Amino acid sequence: MDLRLFEYINNLAGRYNWLDVVMIFFSSFGYLIGLLAVAALFLTSHKKRAGIGLLAISTAFLLNRITKVIVDRPRPFMEKDVEVTLLIEKSVSPSFPSDQAVIIGAAAVILYQADKRLGIAAFLFAGVAAFSRVFVGHHYPLDAAAGLLFGTAVASMVTSLWKKYKENRTMTLPPTRHFPQ
Repeated sequence: MDLRLFEYINNLAGRYNWLDVVMIFFSSFGYLIGLLAVAALFLTSHKKRAGIGLLAISTAFLLNRITKVIVDRPRPFMEKDVEVTLLIEKSVSPSFPSDQAVIIGAAAVILYQADKRLGIAAFLFAGVAAFSRVFVGHHYPLDAAAGLLFGTAVASMVTSLWKKYKENRTMTLPPTRHFPQ
């Protein structure tokens, strides 16, 4: 099913020049826009969220690179049985999960936590960026979907752990007879 869906999506490539341009843009720059949007939070009242966001994205990316080495799934254009319309340069790293989908998925979580409306737009943007990775011939749909889910999960966990850390750090202990106040 993953192969069939890949072929269906990738067969759209090369049909409409305007669509190719849009998908190449999202595929090439989507993750950078996500990173810049999170970094831009440093210019707002969400400075701490920006720092945690960059930590979350970095953690997700590092864990994803380890996962890619373990799974070692070839990209569609590396498979002999798969016909691919390749719209951008080849990358020989493993395919599963998509690094760019991980980054943009994590960024969407951070942006959603900072501002709900901005976050909804970020999730829509992330979906288009992940779709574009399949469209240009670099990933199977499962690679892109797994990347989005992995990025959102790791970012959610990192921010949750940070919140718990902050709560525990500021918690005061009640006075005891051993340590009177």
